Amino acid sequence: MATASIDADGRDSRVVALEKLALKGLTRIRLEEFEVLLGLVGDLSQEARSVGKSKADVLHEAFESVAAQARKAALALPGGLTRKSETCQIAAACELLGLGEDRQFSQIFGENENALSNFLEVVGTKPEYEGRKLRAVCWVRLTSDRTTERNAWRHWYPALLKAVQVNLRASRATDIFVPSQETPDAVGHLGYVRREGEEAKFRRLVDKGAKLIVFWGQPGMGKTSLATALTGAAPLVFFDSHGETQQDEIITALQDRGIALKDQPADLRSQLALLTHGVGAPPFVLLDNLENADVLRQYVPRRLDSVVVATCRAKGVAPPDRCTFIRIDKMRADEARKLALSRNPSLSADDVTQILVAFMGYPLATNYVSAFIARTHLSAAEVCRDITSDPLENASKITTVEGRPLLAALRHVVQQVNAIDKLAYRMLVLSVYMGYMARRGRVAAMVRASEPTLSDTRIMQGLLLLADYSLVTLAQDFGRDYPDLGERILIHPFTAALLRDEFIPEMPRIVADAQVLYGRIMQRVKGSPDPSNFKRTRQEEIDFDAACSAIVEAAHWTIDFASAEANAGPPNEDVHKMLLRLTLGVLLGEPIPPNLTDLGTASRR
Repeated sequence: MATASIDADGRDSRVVALEKLALKGLTRIRLEEFEVLLGLVGDLSQEARSVGKSKADVLHEAFESVAAQARKAALALPGGLTRKSETCQIAAACELLGLGEDRQFSQIFGENENALSNFLEVVGTKPEYEGRKLRAVCWVRLTSDRTTERNAWRHWYPALLKAVQVNLRASRATDIFVPSQETPDAVGHLGYVRREGEEAKFRRLVDKGAKLIVFWGQPGMGKTSLATALTGAAPLVFFDSHGETQQDEIITALQDRGIALKDQPADLRSQLALLTHGVGAPPFVLLDNLENADVLRQYVPRRLDSVVVATCRAKGVAPPDRCTFIRIDKMRADEARKLALSRNPSLSADDVTQILVAFMGYPLATNYVSAFIARTHLSAAEVCRDITSDPLENASKITTVEGRPLLAALRHVVQQVNAIDKLAYRMLVLSVYMGYMARRGRVAAMVRASEPTLSDTRIMQGLLLLADYSLVTLAQDFGRDYPDLGERILIHPFTAALLRDEFIPEMPRIVADAQVLYGRIMQRVKGSPDPSNFKRTRQEEIDFDAACSAIVEAAHWTIDFASAEANAGPPNEDVHKMLLRLTLGVLLGEPIPPNLTDLGTASRR
């Protein structure tokens, strides 16, 4: 495992390692090497800022440098990007690492007239790269001005999809991962690993006299473990998924203070008022697993001599004024590494890296996978690959502290958002659909395709609701050190993977909206006096970018459903046909089918 350091030029050692790998020799590069380095670069340490650069600056420098080196090396080879050289591996790796947008990705093919044809020949023999390559080809089809490439599309795309289906069906049919049923004691409860930043903030608040501190975040981020570790043996009230309370520890704590059971009030608010006031009040009282912080108004008394610590999944609409919030998000890489090794000390450095890259510091998933590997003969690479490739099935064994499947807990949160604000729900769907770091402008353009009068204020209201439910992270959560993230809507990649299948019925509408945006601009191009020199406005650039991205993602999702088709039965086949029809139709310039609504009701399960 490489260790982060800063050289004399102020550059992170992992950035330098990336550049060296790009020049290693394209015929010998393995995609797995880039996947490992993705985790290293994505976790640039605080040392980068000590030399006056933000994390975003260093990442941008690394990505641009490696992308430039890759293009230069590829074009220097005899024949450019030829089938025999198999240099399309570097293209797949660049896309995986996020080295530029899709436009830059497609530029790898720009200097060689036969590059795409040769590139597609390799696709048929390497099923693991299908999705990434299809993205490149789709983007070229939508944005290229070269007539030969656009005219050849009708031949390329159907042949490519056929190869995808055959290869992925064969590879999946004999390699399905079904985890054994684990007991809650084995892997269900998240062991505690110190989280220094959150702990320090908590202690500062206590020192300043805060009496109501709320840890909030999406399910599985380790809120309960952190709160329990910080409050020690504090009396606990647990709220189950139905809102019922388990308050035996409060009753016992009152008895310890000399209040007999027959003299205790029956309701929780009165019990807490009695317990947290006066001499002998415990230092902390813990209210665990609340739906949102609004609930605290109902139960927490105004006067407190104890510090009440709560964990909840959302800030809520009207929490008590005195609430102080600490958001609990993914673990830092060093914390996730310690967690993995605490659950499975036999993991090698490469095993831990596989887990870090696959689950990006998601505590509950890291905890489960590390313990599961310890109890099986499977490798870390196998387990990580299989869970991330089919999270709906395999992640069902990952449970929260109350024994509830993680996916069920996330579904509940999403349903709440949908009930409160339909627009916020649509933007969540689009953000998941268009990538875990979706551009805010693209998402806004897509929702305005069907509702063009939506104001920026209304869109921000929806995004802030998603942020309050910890489903997305917005610019204000990063601060001035991350200016480039101001235009992004960030979702944890594993959360996005878990939610993708939930949003299948929304896909026809997304593709239809993309076609509306794309069609508007194409009409203007065709109607202009000089189509070859047509200049789009700034808003048209955003709309065009959003439409192309959505259509490319539809093609990418088609690949994913092709891989699942062999195992999901006839209902999934209907969805797959729907995706094929929509993406092919849009890419070939055909209208959306009239029975779009009927197609949209297809469900994978």
